[in-house]
Order: sequence, then structure tokens, then C-alpha cells
Amino acid sequence: ECLTRARAPSMTSTATRALFAPPRAMPRSRGTVVSAVSSVPKGTTPPAHLESAWTQRVITLDPKSRGIFIWTDTLRASLPEMRDVRVGMVNLFLRSATSALTVNENCDPDVRTDMQNALEAIVPLGLDEERAALVGCSIDLPVRDGRLALGTWQGLYLLASNAGPVEVVATLVDLRGDTKTTKNVRLNAPSRGCHPARDAIDAAFAGVFDGDDDKKKQRGDSKREVFGLRRVFAQRAGQTHER
Repeated sequence: ECLTRARAPSMTSTATRALFAPPRAMPRSRGTVVSAVSSVPKGTTPPAHLESAWTQRVITLDPKSRGIFIWTDTLRASLPEMRDVRVGMVNLFLRSATSALTVNENCDPDVRTDMQNALEAIVPLGLDEERAALVGCSIDLPVRDGRLALGTWQGLYLLASNAGPVEVVATLVDLRGDTKTTKNVRLNAPSRGCHPARDAIDAAFAGVFDGDDDKKKQRGDSKREVFGLRRVFAQRAGQTHER
């Protein structure tokens, strides 16, 4: 899960590093499966005509202390159905008001230290609910060819507020009948900063809905609905500003 590479020196001060000294290795969080349900009976193969199939498992993570832990391998082991998914999505929902989930670099131990320092500069110690609300308790991740479609240096993190078990509801959706509407899109940024990506995404899906009038109409209706909501929000924002 972890590859070796050189990383730029951190700008974190010596005094701050002394507060959260980096571990020798990336800390892992192990888990156990509490329950599992699926749209396909255990031991059977989903029929080819199904457009999608789903599996949901409740995974218990058991950190031994407050901290930041990586658990990518735990998810893979706890959700074996993912190995059979060519194209799909997995939603991870953390049942906790004080802990959080995120994705970050999965190799260099300094990442954990830098993340901890950055979060505590934003949210003071003791405000775990506020930190959880800032980071989030739910993540949607793509699945491709039986694996999480993460980048080379990405992994799953649990931000644990305390020692003790927390539950993650993992819902895997196998989009076996809709693979043509799933694509990898490469976005080339000319420089550091924010850049529009809509044209590149539209170009990648050009022609996907050709010959399927229902889907073309549905896509058009969805776009009009989104733009209509944007106009409503813009109008409300303008009225609020005037008041």
C-alpha cells in the first residue's frame, strides 16, 4: 500500500513538531465486519441483465488512541465483493459525531503530523464535533477493476477523537450495466490554482448518449434543473444582499 519516494521538507516549526512527533511508520486501524446485506444472495453470481447490484457492510474500526489512522487495507479486506466490481462506487459513512473520514497521502509519516497541526490551528483542542463537521463523515469513492480508483499516493484516513470502536457503513454499488457512462478523465492544469473542468468532462462524454433518446432527454432535463436551481439561489442571494 505504501511506496517509497522523496518528499519536500515540511515547513512545520520545530516546536510544533515536538507536540506531535511523527511515528516511525504509518499507523493503521484494523477492523471487523459487524453485519452485511446484499442485493445478490451469498455464493451466487449477479445475473448479467442487472444494471446494478449492491452490498452493504458495517465495519468496526478500533483505534487504540486519539489520532489519525490509515485504513485502506482494512476496507479492502472487509469488503471482498469489491474484487468482482469492474466499475462501481463505494460510499463510506462514519457513525460518529466526533470522528471523521478523509483521503490524503498514504506513505510519508509527516503527513499525519502536518494534518494534525493544520486541523488544530483551525479547530482548537476539545472541539471534536466542530472538527468532524469541517472534515466530514462521508466519502464517495470510485471502484475500477476490483480496486479503489485512488491515486498512487492516496489512502483512507480515520480521524479518531478518542480510543475505542467506531462504525463505518460501507455501501458498494456495482454498475455492471452502465459501464459506458463511467470514464477516466485527465484534467491538465496549466498552473497551480483553480481552473474550469466542465469542457473536458463534457468532451469525454460526447456521444455516450447518442441513439438513446430517453437518456439524452433525461440528461438535458437534469442540466436544465441544475441551471434553474442556480438562478433561484442567485436571486435569493441578491434579495438577501439587498436586505
